[in-house]
Amino acid sequence: MAWDELQNSLGSWFARQRNNAAAWRLAFFVALGAMVVMNLFLRPAHPHFGVDALPGFWAVFALGTAVIMALVLKKIVAKLIGRREDYYDR
Repeated sequence: MAWDELQNSLGSWFARQRNNAAAWRLAFFVALGAMVVMNLFLRPAHPHFGVDALPGFWAVFALGTAVIMALVLKKIVAKLIGRREDYYDR
């Protein structure tokens, strides 16, 4: 398969997936919900801390970590690596 054909087929696949974004989002939320529900019945064998034995702890921990990372990247890192709007026009 030539490079152009591969590039076009991959690009069309990504375009189809972009059109199915709502279905992908629903699938991911269903999978995450299923994991939290499974955590109600499947307990860790040896929790290292008292709080990590609670059902759904790791889901809440991951969500909190993701939110904190997004805030840090938006507020701090973006200001460090960002450029002014007319940076390349000068």
